[in-house]
Amino acid sequence: MEWVIKEDQAVIYPYAGFFRRGVAFLFDGLVVKWLTGAVLALTALMIENSVVDYILSTLVFVTYFVLMTKFNHGQTLGKMLLGLQVIRKDREELTWEDVLLREACGRYLTRVVWILYAMPLVMGEKASLGDYFAKTRVVKVEAFKGIED
Repeated sequence: MEWVIKEDQAVIYPYAGFFRRGVAFLFDGLVVKWLTGAVLALTALMIENSVVDYILSTLVFVTYFVLMTKFNHGQTLGKMLLGLQVIRKDREELTWEDVLLREACGRYLTRVVWILYAMPLVMGEKASLGDYFAKTRVVKVEAFKGIED
């Protein structure tokens, strides 16, 4: 098992595995689906176009992950539920650049090419494509008993 050590807090965090990250993503997906439905319902009154719907749903998807990660200390609602957090490898605070690289670029590319979601299964430090872009990692900050990776 690989670990991230947060020296300033004397805490050792294990990297989050594929299963736990996947469940967090599924929960976030439900939230995004609801938000997207609300946005599309509002815009359907003005415009009914599948291209516009795709663009709006992509914007909602990326915006949710960017804003939640930046303003909630590396946690989306799904990550909070599963006790996960995005941290920088150097343990500094997440910057806008980190979050935009990880969430906007990484999430958009994995949304287009779904197989990229499997990267944490085979890559060192259980990192996703976005984690490699931004030099971040997802760690377990609260281990829930009964949920194993």
